[in-house]
Amino acid sequence: MSESLRKHWPERLAEIYDHLLRQFQDDGRADADVLAEKACLCLATVGGGRQIYLPQAHHLRKALRDRRIWHTFNGRNTDQLAVQHQLSRKQIYEIVATERQREINERNYNLFE
Repeated sequence: MSESLRKHWPERLAEIYDHLLRQFQDDGRADADVLAEKACLCLATVGGGRQIYLPQAHHLRKALRDRRIWHTFNGRNTDQLAVQHQLSRKQIYEIVATERQREINERNYNLFE
């Protein structure tokens, strides 16, 4: 991002852009700058002009991990998921039960909208 453009951005958004850029570069993406800009634009589209809450990274990582486990769980891959995510079988079953209930609650909520 050019310095002339950077000085028109809010400081926090410029920090987010820099962090995203580094992450995409670390991932070996040749289009890191384009992806960082798109991600910032997405944030501005969703939260622009208002305050938004972002959870701490470890809470977000856990929530994303739990969704991935739920979407890949097929009833026969509990051991594989436990090894992959360094969890016990019991933890996998608890995550699956929680995510299943979350999905049921979301569906039921939509029925009454």
